[in-house]
Amino acid sequence: MPQYTEATERHLKWVSSLEDIRKLSVESQKELFKEEQLKHLDYLLVSAANCQHCTFVIDKELVNETPVPSYSTLRRFSYFLNAYGWYLADKGNYEKAAETFIHLFRFGTNLSNDRLILSLGAGSTFQEMALSSIEKLLELPDNKKFRKIINDYFKTLPKPATDYRKVMRNEQRYIENIFESLELLPGLLVDAYIFKEDDYKKKKTSVSVKSSDMSCVLNQRVLTGAVEMYLMDHEDFVLEKDSDFIKKLVEEKYLKVRPVCENKGVYSAAFSPDGDAVIRCSCGVTQHQIEEKIEKEDSRFSPELSKAIDKYIKSKTFTKEKKELMEFYKEQNQLDIYSAADDSKVEKFIRRVKESKNKLVNNLVFNSEGLIKRLRSIQKRVDKLAAL
Repeated sequence: MPQYTEATERHLKWVSSLEDIRKLSVESQKELFKEEQLKHLDYLLVSAANCQHCTFVIDKELVNETPVPSYSTLRRFSYFLNAYGWYLADKGNYEKAAETFIHLFRFGTNLSNDRLILSLGAGSTFQEMALSSIEKLLELPDNKKFRKIINDYFKTLPKPATDYRKVMRNEQRYIENIFESLELLPGLLVDAYIFKEDDYKKKKTSVSVKSSDMSCVLNQRVLTGAVEMYLMDHEDFVLEKDSDFIKKLVEEKYLKVRPVCENKGVYSAAFSPDGDAVIRCSCGVTQHQIEEKIEKEDSRFSPELSKAIDKYIKSKTFTKEKKELMEFYKEQNQLDIYSAADDSKVEKFIRRVKESKNKLVNNLVFNSEGLIKRLRSIQKRVDKLAAL
């Protein structure tokens, strides 16, 4: 993928038609679509299309340290690939434009089927991007040639295109692997908010971190996660410079409550040059600043928190809750989200997860109605293209 300026990237994410690609400046188009780079890209895309299975996952054991590309990197690539398709269409090369949008859909599908829920959320976003461009391309006159290219691809796809059950099985296996590791389990229990450091006495160290500063950093992390999840569902979301974006996240249930800075700061959001969502607070506290201090400590957790986690892991409560969690996973893996016959079962399952008193179930069982609706919509659009 070519390197391009932040200004070009800002325009790139809005390209979704011939009209949009024509709005890109000549300088931006030259920056993006250099012939020598495109030849190499085309070769890689065709090679990927010929693979039996493409994966981003190096460690197939699904343990905590499995490396995957950042969502922002994948998102930037998808923006570029989508714009490249419209660049080709603008040059009159509709057949290759169709193939490029298919490459983008394949990219999203491979990612969706590859690993865990976060990969599925990102991959399905890229699938939607590709489908929107394909549908607009088909609206152009004289589409007989590239219409066949599109139809030939989609009618050979397995049904469903995204194997939701496989992702859920991977999610279960991932959690089971961590449960088997006494080294990794405490981190999972804290990262999933099953245990919170704030509920326990702070560790006294030579490095002083004010509780209000730590609280602000935790709020920034929560906001970052909420924005990233929102972006997966709403590619057109514009990050505001004031705190209005937080209101939107709360209203649409990506946040339960509005985070409040104990230092009386105001949170704001922006995109970094790499495309990451960056949350800042006017109080001046930053995640990097606090992390540098924490790194100097001997342990990630206070002795009190470590003791509480250890006690929980050895308790009958943990044994019972873990068993119940696995029963939820088993039930989830039997649901067919694409079948109307299972609609009531899916609704009941999601409600039971929300109402469960088991913290493991509350925090580790995925229950997004929004993502399920998106996957169903994608499959309907795929079926329509397969029947052209």
